Amino acid sequence: MLLDEWLGSTGTPAVTAEDAAVELVRRYRAAHGPAAPEDFAAWSGLSVTVARRAWSSGSYEAEAEPAEAVGDVRLLPAYDNYLVGYRTRALSVPPGFERLVHPGGGQLRATVIVDGLACATWSRRAGRPVSVTPFEELPAQMRTSLAAEQADVLRFLGER
Repeated sequence: MLLDEWLGSTGTPAVTAEDAAVELVRRYRAAHGPAAPEDFAAWSGLSVTVARRAWSSGSYEAEAEPAEAVGDVRLLPAYDNYLVGYRTRALSVPPGFERLVHPGGGQLRATVIVDGLACATWSRRAGRPVSVTPFEELPAQMRTSLAAEQADVLRFLGER
């Protein structure tokens, strides 16, 4: 059965391309917090011109400053949206460590994030513990939180 026979033909779409882009911006901003039109363009694949127009067309609530986290340690999987959703990784990966997280060739490694910044990469092979490769020496209190997060990953995988 053809779609038009099943649902009926509605003629032209009720939503214009501009309206769709504005709605996509709204959803992107809600999910990605502080960002720029160029980040949205890189994430969505829209041209920068279309992205900027949609960015400025919508009425959005003011973006709140991100809350200060204290020692929040997270193991993000490879290609996590936190690292993929922006044109650059300048706000999430300290200068000088970009190639450790994004070595090139489209790869994006599993990353340890502390207070929103990458500080290490991690990997795991079946039946083995989570292996962490820090960019620099980690403070003792951070290592304690990291160990808890590593154990949580294994618990999630049912291998505790």
